[in-house]
Amino acid sequence: MEHLNKPQSFLNSIKNVLKKNGHLFLEVPLLFPEPMNMPLFPFHVKEYGLQELFDFTKNCGFQISEVYVKKRHIIEKVLMSDEGILEKPKGKITAALLVGLNV
Repeated sequence: MEHLNKPQSFLNSIKNVLKKNGHLFLEVPLLFPEPMNMPLFPFHVKEYGLQELFDFTKNCGFQISEVYVKKRHIIEKVLMSDEGILEKPKGKITAALLVGLNV
């Protein structure tokens, strides 16, 4: 999604072809808020914060069932509720994986 000018259209297209109760696995690099607060790579149109990605995917009609973050080569599950991330993961986070359900 970081390469797309219209990420909402992309997720809407997936939602339209995904079976009801089908799963979306979405992995994207996350924005490094400091020191840059802008995409790390010049060919990325947008990089997301973790809660921002959660909200964006949910607003496109997916129910988020699991969230993971990647810290270099370590993957950690994130505590969440229906409303979002309950505890911000500590350390340098490089990517996020959301598992969404098409409801």
